[in-house]
Amino acid sequence: MKKTISLFLVLAMLLAALSACGDGGSATSNPPAGGNTDTPASSAPTDSPSGDPVELTISIWGDEARAAAFTESLADFCAANNCTVTINTCAVADYYDKLSTQLGAGTASDVFWVADSKEGTYISGGWCANLRDVLEADAAWDIGDFYENVLERTDYIGDGGIYGVPFSFGVRAIFWNKTLFEAAGVKTPAECVADGTWTYETMFDLGSQINAYDSAKIGVRLWPVGNIGNAINDFADIWRAYGTDIVNSNSTEFTLDSEGGIKSTQLVYDAMFKQNAHAKPGDDTAFLSGNVAMARDVFSYMRNIAEGSVDFEWDIVPQPYGDAGKDGPLYTGYAYWCANANGDHVELASKLIRYITSSEKQLEWCGTFLTPRASVMTSDTLLNRGEGYPSPESIKAAFVDSVDERGLTGYTATADWTLFQTTAEQYHELIWAGSYSVEDGIAALKEASQQYLNR
Repeated sequence: MKKTISLFLVLAMLLAALSACGDGGSATSNPPAGGNTDTPASSAPTDSPSGDPVELTISIWGDEARAAAFTESLADFCAANNCTVTINTCAVADYYDKLSTQLGAGTASDVFWVADSKEGTYISGGWCANLRDVLEADAAWDIGDFYENVLERTDYIGDGGIYGVPFSFGVRAIFWNKTLFEAAGVKTPAECVADGTWTYETMFDLGSQINAYDSAKIGVRLWPVGNIGNAINDFADIWRAYGTDIVNSNSTEFTLDSEGGIKSTQLVYDAMFKQNAHAKPGDDTAFLSGNVAMARDVFSYMRNIAEGSVDFEWDIVPQPYGDAGKDGPLYTGYAYWCANANGDHVELASKLIRYITSSEKQLEWCGTFLTPRASVMTSDTLLNRGEGYPSPESIKAAFVDSVDERGLTGYTATADWTLFQTTAEQYHELIWAGSYSVEDGIAALKEASQQYLNR
């Protein structure tokens, strides 16, 4: 009961903008009743309901094109299980407001997406079904193919359950503008990787040299386009590179006031305001513009550049090292498929998740969503993206080898994680504005954030 109440306290503080995400962006699959009885169980389970087709509903963020693509991807499942699928889309900015309202009202979809450390709220609140039995019932689904502890980390209940299956994770790389580096005559990130000098200090120094060459150019941008300063998502990697984090592994203790936390935050501050090496807070200049020398972003961002008709050459390298060297793990968030624990079709919804998260289906979607399955991450489909993309060797080094070498960590989210994130962002903004020194600002953030951590 306490966890459910906590959920509604969070929901009450969210801004509702539900009109922006009506159900107009939806797509429905209508396969023939009776289905395809020849579909293998590992691809589409055939223990389907009899009689009239069951309608399963799915909530995702995105547009109609994405909904249509998922509808097509689920056609075999629908045929084998005598069901139809209706996919309701919503802008990601409004998605959680709508999902939370629908869950509270009992009108939420049978299947929904959850990401950005918000899984703690929904799983702890009892909204997500335990998928373990359904997943383990099909050996071909291969539970061991997922990266270590990826599935187990959804067990916020403590009963050994699996409450979500990731379709995406956010390991990031450094995108760099080869044309701009060549014009400036500055040592390149690739050369630094090759000679073992690829550190955050080096990256910021290169960024400063780029800005000195042309003051209209931005040397480094750590936040993705549209983020412009969210403390946790933007600086999580550099914290880990310096042997620290904003919270401990189970989110019960604030830890950014460590030596590594203060040092790494000071590095970012100096890069912004003393070296002119990093974008200033609020700057949303896109790497696509050609005006950013180095930008950190996720796998799917490559598609934006490759299909964006840019007029410069570019490549990717792994993220830099900090004082922790190879022991500084990379940060990732996860996006999960979850089944509505209070829905009318929990078992069938769980089987749909098993189907859409099979290695075959996740390989099908790997150009859009990087998935933490070993077989997908090492596949030629993922590594060899074709014309306009970096080489398979660059992609492997940045997104696969770096994970193998350094490992991955995320956050054990709390029911109040959204409020914790907001508080962290606010205090970082005060540090950037000069209202606090780095050390004093982190101390003030520690005090303000205690109420939002796990007890």
